[in-house]
Amino acid sequence: MKLWSFLGGAECDGRSLAREVWRAHGPLGRAVGLLGRRSWPRARALWLNPCRAIHTFGMRFDIDAVFLDAEGRVTRVVRRLRPWRTASGGPGTASVLELAGGALPEGWPAAGARVTWASGFEAARSPGCRPR
Repeated sequence: MKLWSFLGGAECDGRSLAREVWRAHGPLGRAVGLLGRRSWPRARALWLNPCRAIHTFGMRFDIDAVFLDAEGRVTRVVRRLRPWRTASGGPGTASVLELAGGALPEGWPAAGARVTWASGFEAARSPGCRPR
């Protein structure tokens, strides 16, 4: 059973958010997420869809989380979420991109900004999340 698949990249405000975006498949792929890894490359993101809240129970490193609504707009950004913590995207959240802790500069991306997807995303996205 495949837990993840490669989708392409993601941008926001004309800047690269992640050169590589991987999608977690099904409940098991979302539950496993980044567990068991010692680190995660800064240019890579894991997309959990659908997903309104995350946890870092059992993780070994901090992550940055970009919560998105169904249109691909940022609802909330959590920087340096430490192991053994939880975070929610709030009302309207449909999915989340998880990146290495410290991958996102302070103040970017801002709430309301739209994430755009590079090649491979349009064919793989679910009907419930419509990033543009």
